[in-house]
Amino acid sequence: MVSRIVFLTALFIFFSGTAQAGWVIDQVIYSSSPQESANQRVNSTNYFSRNRFKAVQGSSILIINYNTGRIFVSDRNRKLYWSGTIDEYINGIRDYMAQAKVEMEESMKDIPPEQRRAIEEEMMRSREPIEAGRIRIEKTSDRQTIAGYRATKYRVYLDENSYQEIWVSEDLDISKDMDMKKIEDFQNRINRAVGSVYSKGTRVEESSEYQSLFEKGYPLKIVHVVGQNRGVIEVTNVKETEIPDREFEVPEGYTRTTLQEIIRSREER
Repeated sequence: MVSRIVFLTALFIFFSGTAQAGWVIDQVIYSSSPQESANQRVNSTNYFSRNRFKAVQGSSILIINYNTGRIFVSDRNRKLYWSGTIDEYINGIRDYMAQAKVEMEESMKDIPPEQRRAIEEEMMRSREPIEAGRIRIEKTSDRQTIAGYRATKYRVYLDENSYQEIWVSEDLDISKDMDMKKIEDFQNRINRAVGSVYSKGTRVEESSEYQSLFEKGYPLKIVHVVGQNRGVIEVTNVKETEIPDREFEVPEGYTRTTLQEIIRSREER
């Protein structure tokens, strides 16, 4: 009887620990271009556990609890934070972008007419809808091992021009810990909030073709192509582990402020 209780207790602990397991994924963000000999590299760490997400990059922290629909953002240097619902966060981003547009238009009054027209024409082009037929995804034969996981390279084209290169690993699957539909919905809403001021069309990232890539597995490397420039997000380390609840809580000693103040402090860095 005693041995049976010990066995059942051990079994309970094992399955409880497994259910609470999560992922810690380190990545580096950098850009490269023929004109730059050295590029600034920014390290960030993402935490995934039981439908909760945390991103730490420099002095910024973003925490999203998809179970409760609440979000927390902070500035670690100044020990300031804001928290609210996801809806409040999305609306705050939209309001901030609208104000940024007003300030940009005000500053454009002082630049030469020719330069102003060029900027306005570029903004008009960004408002053009991106129809499904303009986006094409190509699976390549290129295979790489990134952060210990096998990945396949996909090319994303917009109007037959290179837009992104994405290495997707089918071996790394965080879906058992996260509701991927909620993550996708949040990212789409953020894209629309940011683009609502400058673009009226669908972004490449919102297209079904693009999002189908992330149903295949986790993106270990994304290279965004802008002319000769390259913006890169690359995973450097992956660890499956239990993550304590305190990682997803507001740190002690922080002072509440407005969302606009938190965003502004990020922009100033």
